[in-house]
Amino acid sequence: MSVPLRRALAIDDEPAILATFRRAFHREVELVTECDPARGLALVEAEAFDLVFVDYSMPGMNGIAFLEGLQRVRPQTRAYLITAHATTEEIKSAIERGLAAGVIAKPWSRAEILPLLRDD
Repeated sequence: MSVPLRRALAIDDEPAILATFRRAFHREVELVTECDPARGLALVEAEAFDLVFVDYSMPGMNGIAFLEGLQRVRPQTRAYLITAHATTEEIKSAIERGLAAGVIAKPWSRAEILPLLRDD
């Protein structure tokens, strides 16, 4: 009996990063990717995801603003912020407020993210 794949959403304004994410994890999760954080919010409003990975620095809406929206519509969704700026006060505050389960530093590795894809 096969176990259904978990559903994950990855949001980053760089298509190459999303392509790498797809290649790295397509066997472990049912992965949806999005370059526009506003469209990503529309996706989480319309359907549930087990996990969300969101880049911090994006035009129009940064990852913190996305996480605030996610918290309003799907507070039970486990989310991770991906950033090259892991020490900013805004990111620390987001973790303290429970908006994200953790921070993943860029450049990330498959070995670092793989355990996060498994059930708690």
